[in-house]
Amino acid sequence: MSISKTNLKAFLFLSLSVILVWCVASNFIIPLYYYNGMNDLKLDISFFYSLFFLIYFLFLILSLKYKSSTDFFLATIFFLCVFNSNIFYSVSGITDSKLVLIKNLIFFIFFFILYNFNKLSFKLNFQIPKNLFGVVNLKVEVAITILLIVLFVIVYQKLNLSFSAHGNYEFRIDGRDKIKGLLGYYWNGGLNGLAPILGFISIYNKRFSYYFFAIAFALAGYAFIGVKTSISLVIFMGYLGWFFSNTKNSNFLKFFYLIFFFSSLICLLEYLFFNQSYVGDYFIRRIFLTVSQNQMYFIEFISTNLTDFKSIIFGLYLDKSESFVIGNLYYNNELSNANSNTFLSEIIRNGLVGFFINLIFIIFFLSFSNYCFRVTKHHVWFALPTLYALLIFEQNYKTAFLSSGVLFTIILLFIFKNKRFKKV
Repeated sequence: MSISKTNLKAFLFLSLSVILVWCVASNFIIPLYYYNGMNDLKLDISFFYSLFFLIYFLFLILSLKYKSSTDFFLATIFFLCVFNSNIFYSVSGITDSKLVLIKNLIFFIFFFILYNFNKLSFKLNFQIPKNLFGVVNLKVEVAITILLIVLFVIVYQKLNLSFSAHGNYEFRIDGRDKIKGLLGYYWNGGLNGLAPILGFISIYNKRFSYYFFAIAFALAGYAFIGVKTSISLVIFMGYLGWFFSNTKNSNFLKFFYLIFFFSSLICLLEYLFFNQSYVGDYFIRRIFLTVSQNQMYFIEFISTNLTDFKSIIFGLYLDKSESFVIGNLYYNNELSNANSNTFLSEIIRNGLVGFFINLIFIIFFLSFSNYCFRVTKHHVWFALPTLYALLIFEQNYKTAFLSSGVLFTIILLFIFKNKRFKKV
């Protein structure tokens, strides 16, 4: 199939996904969440401004060759932070054209710089000795599994297991109080980094039995503190492992648009036949609507509070996390953690200086991943930036790298052997 036909197919599926999600959101999901600040979707002049930028971003994504970690990272950020919010931003009730323009300019700067740096970043040479890869003769799947089992045993001494759908919020508060310090870093790293990467490697390296440990640990995370994100990450990364093992990299766009299309179709069918939808609540609402809602809250907060030269350049001093500030301001709940992507969080906390430092760090990380892929020829170095993109669309880039286990995972990938590592 020619590239033009492939792009046309992607555009068609994405357009159908938007129509399906719009129908489901307007008729089923949003009315249930009026109490939580959601508003009916609108087609106004701001929407067409947003659509113009969306077409530009989509053009960039369709032109990627998917031969570097930057390509996969950009595509993931596009689908998680741009594609959804540029269509469904009005769910927040904030439709001011100026705010929509500010949001799109922030992402335009990010995409423009990263896209144009892509070719250079893939060629950077870090001069890492090749014999540093896999210095310990133990499979990395085994090492990660042992670390997860040890972590489970430690946490089991402190928290109760319960798969009840009730009281999840209380579980999180209890977990936050009892699991902190070094154990907190270990725990977050296990849930957000080690378990998802084990899910990827076990499928990619065709050692499928280890996937059981990845998904079991993610389920334990839900049973301990009521967090479902790790389950989604393990499933996604396992699917990604299968994808890299069985398809061409250039089909990565297909990987996303098929997920969006079939999830929106299943959601519609669930509502039509059962008048409720698990896919709608746990996927469509969170990925398309809540993300868009929170982004516009962050943008309005930035526009309202970063008004002088100092705050624009260096950000604001806040006595607590910006996500809790936004949660308290817009959801009227001081315990509400209204997460958004690292780019908006950094602008609030550290201004334009923080935004560009964030961007420089991401460029360095992607360049390093590209180098490791050239040396090892193992797609885990494309999967890890993809996981990082999944994390920073709701976390600060430093938190995702340190607390969520990305750095620790890199160290493990260096120390222990991986099936497809190629010594060069």
